[in-house]
Amino acid sequence: MHSLEITLSTERLADLIGAIYDCALDPGRWPDVSGELIAVTASAAGGVLVHDINSSQVLRLADHGFDPTFWPAQAQYGHESPLIAAAMLAGPGKVITMADATSDEDLFSSRYYRECGAPFGFRDGMGLLVFRSHRRVAFSGAVRKDTQPRYGVADVRLMQLLAPHICRSFAISEALDLKTVRSDLLEGMLDQLTVGVYLIDRQGRVAYLNAAAERQIATGDAIRITDQRLHPTDKAAAERLALMTVHAEGEHALLGIDGGTIALPSAAGAGYIASVLPVGNGARRHVLAPFAAVSAVFVQDPTTGPALPGEELARLYGLTAAELRVLMALSTGLAIKPAAEMLGIAEQTAKTHLGRIFTKTGTSRQAELLQLVARSIPPVNGTPDGHR
Repeated sequence: MHSLEITLSTERLADLIGAIYDCALDPGRWPDVSGELIAVTASAAGGVLVHDINSSQVLRLADHGFDPTFWPAQAQYGHESPLIAAAMLAGPGKVITMADATSDEDLFSSRYYRECGAPFGFRDGMGLLVFRSHRRVAFSGAVRKDTQPRYGVADVRLMQLLAPHICRSFAISEALDLKTVRSDLLEGMLDQLTVGVYLIDRQGRVAYLNAAAERQIATGDAIRITDQRLHPTDKAAAERLALMTVHAEGEHALLGIDGGTIALPSAAGAGYIASVLPVGNGARRHVLAPFAAVSAVFVQDPTTGPALPGEELARLYGLTAAELRVLMALSTGLAIKPAAEMLGIAEQTAKTHLGRIFTKTGTSRQAELLQLVARSIPPVNGTPDGHR
C-alpha cells in the first residue's frame, strides 16, 4: 500500500506547535496534544510513555486508540519492540518507522508482534525517543492497523518537523519541573536553575533574567544585554535570536527555523546553546503573566548541561561503540537480559560487554555503574543531590 498523503495548513501546524509548547508549562495537556498528533498522522492509535528509571515505573502520559488489553501485553513484551529499540539507539528527536527498525519477515516472526501487534490488528509503527536523562526516558509513538497504508516519506517528514518541538517541550518541562509550580513561586524557583532563563517582552526587551543568566551576562563572552535587549556577541546568532524572540508571539516564526535552537558562539571558543519558547498564548501566557513576556530564552552551557553523557563517558573510559550501546540500554533501567533483547544481541554477548565496561570504569556492579552515569550529570539546581 502507498503512504497516505498528509497535508497540513500552516495555520494548523502553527497551532499544533503552540499546543506542544503549552505542554512545557502544563504537562497535563499532553493527552489532548497527543490526540492531535494521532489525527494529523492518520494513525489508529498512539501516545506518550515516560519511564521513571528510579522507580522502574512506566507512565502513560497520553494514550489514544488502544484497547485496554493492549497494555498488559505491552508491559510484558514492550522491551522487545524493535521500534523502541531503534529509537533508543538513534537518540532523541530522530523519527523512526518500523521499516527502519526491522524487516517484515523478522517483525512478523517476533514474539512482540505475536503478542502486541497481531491480536490488535497493528502492523506498522512510527515513533521517536523524546527525552532521556538520568531520571526519565520518554517515547512518543503511533501505530497503524493492517488495513491502513504503511508510514511513508511524507508521514516521516511531517513528524520530523514536529519532533524538535516535542523534544524541546519535554526538556523544558523536565528542567523546570513545572508540574505543580504556580506563577507566584516561579521567580524563586527559576533562580535555583543552572540554566540561564531570559524572559522577553513584546518590544524585545529583557523583562526578567534569573541568577544563572546574570552569571552568563557577567562574563560577556557569548551573550550580553545592551539597551535592555539580549545581544549575542556573534552577529548571525544575534539576528536569529532577534527574529525568534520579537516575533515569537505569532508562533509562525518557529516554522522553518532549525527547531527553535540557536548556537551562541563565544569569541574565546565554545559558547552556549539557546532554545526559544514562545509564551504568548495558552498555558504559557497564564504561567508567565506576571512577567509580561512573549518569549522565554533558555541558555545552556553544553559542557555542563543535564543531557545523558554517554558519548563523553565513552571517550573518558575508552568504551567501544558496542559497549556504549549496552551502557545506554542499561541506563534506561533495563536488566542485562531485556537490554540484550532490545539491542538484538545474545545475553552472553551483552554480559561480555558489561564485564569490559566494569573493567574500564573501575566498577563491579550494575548499580555502581549507573551511579557513575548519574553522578556525571550535573543537577539542574544547586542542591547536592539534585532534589527539588
